[in-house]
Amino acid sequence: MKPKVYIETSIPSYLTARPSNDLRAMANQNTTIEWWEIRRPEFEIYISEFVVAAASQGHPKAAARRLAAIEGCYGKSTTIRKSFSC
Repeated sequence: MKPKVYIETSIPSYLTARPSNDLRAMANQNTTIEWWEIRRPEFEIYISEFVVAAASQGHPKAAARRLAAIEGCYGKSTTIRKSFSC
């Protein structure tokens, strides 16, 4: 059984954002991308309906990239708090 991890909106945001020139934002993006590609398969990922709603906001193409990144994470209700699992 994999450990469970709840992610909030900044994860799909950093994961799919255009590369930033700001050093801190760039570091956050790189760390997020590396974690998502290498470590994510080791965990059962949970998000809430609020993450889906927030990821849906903003520029339509950016929202589509965020939603694609978390696709499958919200397909199956798993807890009373209405979190979803990938």
